[in-house]
Amino acid sequence: MKGKRRLPLVLALLLLLTLLPVRAAGTDRANTLAAGGQAHSLAVQEDGTVLVWGDNSAGQLGLGGDVAEIRNPTAVEGVSAVSVAAGEDFSAALRYDGAVYTWGHGVHAAPVQAAIDQVAAIAAGGEVVLALKTDGTVWQWTYGGAISRVSGLSRVAAIATGGGHHLALTVSGEVWAWGKNDRGQLGDGTAVDRAAPVKVPGLVDVVDVAAGAAHSLAVTFDGRVYAWGSNDCGQLGHAEGDRRTPSEVAELTKVVQVAAGTDSSMALTQGGTVYTWGCGEYGQLGSSRRQNTQSRPYTISMPGSGMAQIAAGAYHDLAVTNGGVLYAWGRNQRYQLGNSRNENADSPVRVLTGAGSGGAYPVSWTDGISDWARPYAEELYPTGLVPPMLWGSYQSGITRGELAHLLVSVYEQVRGTAPMPSAANKFNDLQGHLLETDLRKAYGLGLLGGTSDATLSPDRRVTRQEAAKMLCSFVGRMEGISIPAGMQSLAFYRDAGQIAEWAVPYVHYAHENHIMEGNAAGGFAPLDRLTREQSLVILTRLVEQYGWIK
Repeated sequence: MKGKRRLPLVLALLLLLTLLPVRAAGTDRANTLAAGGQAHSLAVQEDGTVLVWGDNSAGQLGLGGDVAEIRNPTAVEGVSAVSVAAGEDFSAALRYDGAVYTWGHGVHAAPVQAAIDQVAAIAAGGEVVLALKTDGTVWQWTYGGAISRVSGLSRVAAIATGGGHHLALTVSGEVWAWGKNDRGQLGDGTAVDRAAPVKVPGLVDVVDVAAGAAHSLAVTFDGRVYAWGSNDCGQLGHAEGDRRTPSEVAELTKVVQVAAGTDSSMALTQGGTVYTWGCGEYGQLGSSRRQNTQSRPYTISMPGSGMAQIAAGAYHDLAVTNGGVLYAWGRNQRYQLGNSRNENADSPVRVLTGAGSGGAYPVSWTDGISDWARPYAEELYPTGLVPPMLWGSYQSGITRGELAHLLVSVYEQVRGTAPMPSAANKFNDLQGHLLETDLRKAYGLGLLGGTSDATLSPDRRVTRQEAAKMLCSFVGRMEGISIPAGMQSLAFYRDAGQIAEWAVPYVHYAHENHIMEGNAAGGFAPLDRLTREQSLVILTRLVEQYGWIK
């Protein structure tokens, strides 16, 4: 129901939003974000695929009007996105070029482009869509209605919308609110509805906001959470009544993101821990025991690795791990949890993941992988090192961009730090690419070079000799070693004469250090394509050999 779109969670990065192209908004995350409506859910894969599941009675899944509901995540045709939002019975998606698509509400059973462009973020709730443009202005419309600018707002960095009220976060860390205010959800100290935005007093250095049916949440730069509005179930974090101005939620520190359901609240900490509080009659608190109210934040025991993102529907919640695995819990009467059942879940259940045929997720992320590679993949999967982009099409050749993405992902997770992206502008096929950030990081690390003075060829399939260079360079970076230069003997390969001169040192090092092996015919096959599953097998061996995961 609440489709707030979270941008970078520090003010320095928030300030950059108005300076960045629209492509920069949320393009380098696995499952960029999930969103929940009244009884349906959405998620975006890193390749831009929009996945939907749950209730489709109003066409909110975008799969046509003859489908009543979908039990598992299924791809929507005709739209690619970097983020999604969910209203009560409709959905919205933001494309990489700033276009917005909406569907549902009993009007459209398939995605339809909205008459707005240059959008950097979207939010949805009830019947309303909000759009934040790249110039920092906010635009609003009721589904199917006219689009108009929200007056009085500028330099906005993030937006949120709830059951009838809306929030805007500026680059200076101020929060503005407008809409319904019968429970004090605007935080201005009154119960008067506001057609125009008013500044929420007492909040400074805010980095994230969320809106429920009649309550609001904010996170400050120092990781504190503030709440105001309705408190029927303790969703403000205390057992007292409604609050018309922000009050701090006790016992929460180092929080980086908040989300709000109808009458429940969520928080995600820097360490990946998820807290919930408020109403829990459908299991939406995820506490393994159904309870009507919980006024103190409760830590959810998540089955996966640390959480990276959270989202809330009306009465169900979603969380995405650092590895891109999606979990859900709460109400499930229309299969909005995506686990093939229509029973409520009191604790998180894993939503089926992977890249399947026909637009649906397979039962296992390793479906379709070769038998010889499966044991390696199953060993590698729990480490969380493999980004979802590489979950599927295992016999396909891996591209230069995909291999760079994989290696950068491993580097960041093992090292615990992100390399600085290269600012090189000489490549004309890099700007605007889906993997631009990781390609720049890989180039800066020396993992790949240009295929010409002006091209990086990120979508070209990687040859085995190219892979040898990228993998050996990666090991060198990770282990702080240099790959010996100069010509080396490759007499152990029958096809040594086919290996390019520039690749000889890397192929030799790969052989001597058991990074890559030859084929059954005794050759290296330097011009053959490296497949996705081969790259995962090699990575598994490297993780074991160098002890990158303790």
